[in-house]
Amino acid sequence: MQVLLFELDGSTYALKVGAVERILAPDEALPPGRVVVDLAGMLGVRSPAAPHKALMAGGRLALSIGHPAGAARIEASWILPLPGYMFRVPRAPFRGLIDVPASRRSRLPSQALARPGLLLDEAILAEMAG
Repeated sequence: MQVLLFELDGSTYALKVGAVERILAPDEALPPGRVVVDLAGMLGVRSPAAPHKALMAGGRLALSIGHPAGAARIEASWILPLPGYMFRVPRAPFRGLIDVPASRRSRLPSQALARPGLLLDEAILAEMAG
């Protein structure tokens, strides 16, 4: 599975490549009709001063994501389930924790996954946008 990686408040997050239409730079205007969901605000973490936004494919959602950190191909077996009660939101927008085996970390094109990251669930995020 191909994912786009980004960093937010010292943590790594990922979105499936097919779920993202485009990444906007901090100073780019948001296309009309898009609804911004602030991931940092939703998770209760510190928001960067000038976050990038991911325009999600096939919908109105523009996700405020922090700073891009590259792309990587991950294996389904690296995605570990997470219980929803661990998060402050009613329905946690995560597919799971990405935990790359130590033997594979050095071969990844981005070192953003040298530590575990969270794979976001684009369907739950789209529901949050309304």
